[in-house]
Amino acid sequence: MGGLAPGVEQASELLPSRGLDVVVNVLLEPDILQYVEVDHCSRGPLPPRLQDGQDLCSGRVEIYWNSSWSTVCDHEWDIMDASVVCRQLRCGVAVSVNSSFGPGEDPIWPDNFQCIGTEGTINECPREQRNISNCTHSQDAGVTCSGSFPIRLANGSNVCLGRVEILYKSIWGAVCDDGWDLTNGDIVCRQLNCGKAESITGAYHGQGGGEILLSGVRCNGTEHSLDQCIANPLGANHSVECRHVGVICSGPLPPRLQDGQDLCSGRVEIYKNSSWGTVCDHEWDIMDASVVCRQLRCGVAVSVNSSFGPGEDPIWPDNFQCIGTEGTINECPREQRNISNCTHSQDAGVTCSGSFPIRLANGSNVCLGRVEILYKSIWGAVCDDGWDLTNGDIVCRQLNCGKAESITGAYHGQGGGEILLSGVRCNGTEHSLDQCIANPLGANHSVECRHVGVICSGSLSPRLQDGQDLCSGRVEIYWNSSWSTVCDHEWDIMDASVVCRQLRCGVAVSVNSSFGPGEDPIWPDNFQCIGTEGTINECPREQRNISNCTHSQDAGVTCSGSFPIRLANGSNVCLGRVEILYKSTWGTVCDDGWDLTNGDIVCRQLNCGKAESITGAYHGQGGGEILLSGVRCPLPPRLQDGQDLCSGRVEIYKNSSWGTVCDHEWDIMDASVVCRQLRCGVAVSVNSSFGPGEDPIWPDNFRCVGTEGTINECPREQRNISNCTHSQDAGVTCSGPFPVRLVDVNSRCSGRVEILYKSTWGTVCDDGWDLTNGDIVCRQLNCGKAESITGAYRGEGGGEILLSGVRCNGTEHSLDQCIANPLGANHSVGCQHAGVICSESALVRLEDGDNLCDGRVAIFHNSTWGTVCSDYWDLQDAQVVCQQLNCGRAIRATTGASFGQGSGPIWLDDVLCDGTESSLDQCVATHWGEHNCQHYEDAGVQCSGPLPPRLQEGLHACSGRVEIYENSSWGTVCDHEWDIMDASVVCRQLRCGVAVSVNSSFGSGEDPIWLDNFQCIGTEGTINECPREQRNISNCTHSQDAGVTCSGQQ
Repeated sequence: MGGLAPGVEQASELLPSRGLDVVVNVLLEPDILQYVEVDHCSRGPLPPRLQDGQDLCSGRVEIYWNSSWSTVCDHEWDIMDASVVCRQLRCGVAVSVNSSFGPGEDPIWPDNFQCIGTEGTINECPREQRNISNCTHSQDAGVTCSGSFPIRLANGSNVCLGRVEILYKSIWGAVCDDGWDLTNGDIVCRQLNCGKAESITGAYHGQGGGEILLSGVRCNGTEHSLDQCIANPLGANHSVECRHVGVICSGPLPPRLQDGQDLCSGRVEIYKNSSWGTVCDHEWDIMDASVVCRQLRCGVAVSVNSSFGPGEDPIWPDNFQCIGTEGTINECPREQRNISNCTHSQDAGVTCSGSFPIRLANGSNVCLGRVEILYKSIWGAVCDDGWDLTNGDIVCRQLNCGKAESITGAYHGQGGGEILLSGVRCNGTEHSLDQCIANPLGANHSVECRHVGVICSGSLSPRLQDGQDLCSGRVEIYWNSSWSTVCDHEWDIMDASVVCRQLRCGVAVSVNSSFGPGEDPIWPDNFQCIGTEGTINECPREQRNISNCTHSQDAGVTCSGSFPIRLANGSNVCLGRVEILYKSTWGTVCDDGWDLTNGDIVCRQLNCGKAESITGAYHGQGGGEILLSGVRCPLPPRLQDGQDLCSGRVEIYKNSSWGTVCDHEWDIMDASVVCRQLRCGVAVSVNSSFGPGEDPIWPDNFRCVGTEGTINECPREQRNISNCTHSQDAGVTCSGPFPVRLVDVNSRCSGRVEILYKSTWGTVCDDGWDLTNGDIVCRQLNCGKAESITGAYRGEGGGEILLSGVRCNGTEHSLDQCIANPLGANHSVGCQHAGVICSESALVRLEDGDNLCDGRVAIFHNSTWGTVCSDYWDLQDAQVVCQQLNCGRAIRATTGASFGQGSGPIWLDDVLCDGTESSLDQCVATHWGEHNCQHYEDAGVQCSGPLPPRLQEGLHACSGRVEIYENSSWGTVCDHEWDIMDASVVCRQLRCGVAVSVNSSFGSGEDPIWLDNFQCIGTEGTINECPREQRNISNCTHSQDAGVTCSGQQ
């Protein structure tokens, strides 16, 4: 409450054990009550209570009504009413109703509840008034609930798949499959910490020996355990047709590393049989360790040992025999062994490299060069054995440099560092190089190794086609490996301005669709440029419906091209009013934002040196119209002759020349802006130790405050540099991008924030630390969004504070791109170590579409499914969703609730993905639940698919007739050329082990029969990746539908 009436404090002190509800009752007495705040009632009515039972989940039912607890007459009280009470009290399901719990006290509740069993609370049930004159307290209704019951998956190959069983009265029993679905399966998997339900089945894992205890289960997806779902009463008569239900979860839990120096080293522990156990090190080797490191996103294995101290029983009897390419330790072959001679002094351990920074060295820009990784504060190279474009793509994506255009060995020089990494084999889905399969760090590399390099694409510029010159024409954008036209429905002069400037074609004169039709495809985005962007790719965009747009409406632009310039009305050709010539007419330039940098460009173009001063209307107003306004001209600075791309002598481009800066008043604030502008982290030091540059020395004295986005935005003044020589050229050492981690014994996605600098981990001061800063850390670590931030919550840590004054704006991709104090600056004595709790990756699903790969976007947060607002929703956002759901590529991003309006909370708004994120909650967006939307703005997506194949009418889920989903229909496959290689891919895709046989003995399916002849080689990940050719199926009938028998679950 915001305030308390006189007497309230006394009342709460008198009744401390009865709780706030009793205090509110006391407040309702006239002699105490002065006011009661209405907002306290927002909790809704009090739940019922059970009195005088054997435990908290049995007893006489009492309802709070009219400021008093009342009993309920049992005349029409039944098991449906009791089911609602049990579920509301989180007491499982109803077992029985009776009046054996003794008499209560007046009053007796005058209502007859008529629950149907699906209500969330007893207050939601229909009710009617009845005559209770013939009802006494000997007939007070009571209920016995099951209480929360344990759950397990039985008869599976691991703890995360099998027949669903619950424990009641010390007996394990099964669950009936009537109405059992994936939502129910998700609850079971979540309760067992086994991820999400991948598939559900009846009797797949055997019928079991126990009776069926539970049926009619209906979960809504928000429950935390199966006993909170709607269900028939325990012990109810179940249909004779009931089959025992099973579920296959995405789990099992990954291994964990304990008692190491960090999250990526320690004693290996495996979760089995509801317990964590250790592994004997007798046959534990570097291949086993490599799989563990990669599974935990801890880079590559460095060493194996048993030096992390003894664990606790049990010691698992598994001898892992990994070959190093497996995705998880559970996929490794294993055999049982005798561990009687193994003690906890021999518990296996591993030291992983951890995630390592990467760079491209010795190239002309940050997106091409020799690939180097940082390990133990030393940059080393990567061997080119087996290096291919897929590996290169991962490097380019990790560096935000587009795709790999070419890869090479030693193209950018051999470098001075040793080779740290070899045998790299990426599959293309990884987000960083340290997630790829590779040889252990420090392994002996071939003497024939060459240092590998890569050339990344960056982003291609648009082009203008079929115009009168190079600066006019139909606009075409390179997208999805093809040139596309742009619909002119919302194309405007601001969009055109960006294109003209990007192509160095002056300013936009007009937009039109007069340059003739292009060819498909038509770009599906609506650009919303504000005109100041550097490239068209930087403009905001949104998806639109282009079904009513044809190539007769292809957008075009006419740019001014380069135009002549003069200075008019001055005493000589080098001073005066700025005028430009366009269409044979001289016009003037508006002075809005006109500054010395703009003036320098004019002076240089006219061979008139540099601008000494600029002015508005100083040389008269002129007679022509104003043709140009809002001029902006800067290039970024560069760092020369440093040890790497992020250190060196500072050089500024002016007057068509690179020049140095005098260090007389150059300070750490100036350096901070340069470092951040170049994406080089934060400033460490300023000095003049990088050698002399060449003339000119610029006379600018920068006075940055440190928050500017570029050095050109800093205030400056001219100074006398006659006493400044090139021995005093200003330089800067930036930190470079630095790794970040969260330190906590329980989770990699929550804890104290630490950064790595000079091979030492240090902490971050919490001065000004907020959720926006936390979001950047969570996104950088692939841990979703920040749920809360804190100071010193995760302990003070042993390292010094390295970073303070962090101020992120929410668009950065890493913490080192945020504004901050210089590394090593004096930090406040009141600093606490900043921490953050991330959400981890939130679950996403598509609702109300034609299949699992299209529909309204729903995201799971705070135990509730909610929607996403379509403000700024575009194809890049949709691509992240499709990728997260393994649904191929995004075909369409829809707005305006095109799949119908959702319900529940709107969790995210203003989503801005760049397309590289692994889950939707890693994209820039508002904080959870913050929005200005309604459900008629719900976002949707249509993905290319594909859906996996299915097996029908087999003996179990891993055998049957093969059916493929295409063109919104399930169809069969002709067995004429269907072979064991094709079947192998299907079995592996369905996680059904290996193919045992192919045949057509599973009965005939229904039309269509697909025309595809699959020609798999057996190594493909999905049937859709196999080569195929069309064939004539006129002689193929459903008696020849292809089938497969797989070995069973992997």
